[in-house]
Amino acid sequence: MRVNRKEAQGRTRRRLLAAAHASIVEEGVAALSIRNICGAAGHSQGAFYS
Repeated sequence: MRVNRKEAQGRTRRRLLAAAHASIVEEGVAALSIRNICGAAGHSQGAFYS
């Protein structure tokens, strides 16, 4: 089944938020970076800004 754009964006947002939360819990806020969040979520840095 094909996923529409809004569903895909929502899924990406949830993955990025979950990765950010996990990073904060594991390493603390000081170590938080967009690169680490995106890498953990399996998305490009461009996805973070879209």
